[in-house]
Amino acid sequence: MGLLIREGPFFVLTYYSPALLPVLYLLSKILGFHVVVKMDWDGVIRGNRAKRLVRALPGVFGKDGGGPGLEGETGRYARFMENAAEVASALRGLDYAFFKFLRPLRHVSVDLDVLVRAEHVAEAARRLLARGFRPVVIEPYTITLERRGFIVDLYTHPSFAWAVYLDGGRLLDEAEEGDEWGERGRLLTRPAEVVVAAAHAVYKEHIYLLMDYFVVKRWLDKRAIALAEELGVGFALGLAAALNDAIEAGAIEAPYKFPPGLTARVLTERFVNCPAFRGSSLNFLRLAFNKRTPGLLLSRLRRASY
Repeated sequence: MGLLIREGPFFVLTYYSPALLPVLYLLSKILGFHVVVKMDWDGVIRGNRAKRLVRALPGVFGKDGGGPGLEGETGRYARFMENAAEVASALRGLDYAFFKFLRPLRHVSVDLDVLVRAEHVAEAARRLLARGFRPVVIEPYTITLERRGFIVDLYTHPSFAWAVYLDGGRLLDEAEEGDEWGERGRLLTRPAEVVVAAAHAVYKEHIYLLMDYFVVKRWLDKRAIALAEELGVGFALGLAAALNDAIEAGAIEAPYKFPPGLTARVLTERFVNCPAFRGSSLNFLRLAFNKRTPGLLLSRLRRASY
């Protein structure tokens, strides 16, 4: 256990015993320090110790792991998967795939991202409108629809600020049938999800999440590397692997927000090496006159995660 000073005192603990957490919590309140836990999450998951971790944190999850925090997340997850199943049913027969969806750990996303072949996107939108969704935003390469707080983004290509950073058509060639939510539907393969996670974090969000870390750590293989090279995003995948190493070494923590210099570098790399990004980047000029742009830009500059 060591002491670090960074905007206040921190204790850094390499942690394996959930029984220590309540004691550390009390000490932190009394002595006014923060506990940073460098946890072997793979060991926790493999050893089926997650339930013990929940019981060790009653202030977060509630007594015996049944508090409003855990129940609320469980309910959100169930509702998200029910909505995903309905979307899969609505899009049956079309060329589509859920992406940023298949993960090594269960999670609740803020929206459902769906890649759709360009010639099928109008029909996909029509079918969802018939099920009570309403259009919220219509942009180049993206249609956002919403129903009772559940958001679906239809993409022809993964894009950032109306500029394409990945070939959606080629990604759709990597789709396969799955039933993660109790309804047959189309998902991207694991290698494709690794490529998408890396490219999305590097080229669009400029923030590397803990979930990105797990996707790359668990599923990075030769197929993912080959697909990244084919799609021209080998730089992004290499950077993601380097960030994983830095997280494991304790040099950075997730979520990791890119400094401005790194953001400029990755966007320059994409502009130089990706004809689709270069060609569609003229949309930046159109976006500059969009009334939503100032607020979105300010939000991106201020945020530490998403």
